[in-house]
Amino acid sequence: MPEELRLSDKAVELMAYLSMKGGATEQQIVADVWPAETPERGVERLAEAVAEVNRAATAATANPSPAIFGPGQDPADVARAGPRLLVRVLGRPRVDVYQDGEPYP
Repeated sequence: MPEELRLSDKAVELMAYLSMKGGATEQQIVADVWPAETPERGVERLAEAVAEVNRAATAATANPSPAIFGPGQDPADVARAGPRLLVRVLGRPRVDVYQDGEPYP
């Protein structure tokens, strides 16, 4: 059974954005999700939201590998797959995390 991650509204918004806007650049993400911030502060906020998602996913699964990557992170540096996330954007937006081997619905 998946577990809903307890995330700030902005972290859920980021995950919903990423699930619908694959291939967006860092600059596009910052401009769309944090439009009132300077580009530098937007990148900081992006990094904070990514870290929040990864902390919550690690706490829920005990898998320390990142679920998502943000500014300055390289997926090639990770030895194993991170937790699997399912972003629900219909109804009340939420992010669920699945344990290793647990099937998606």
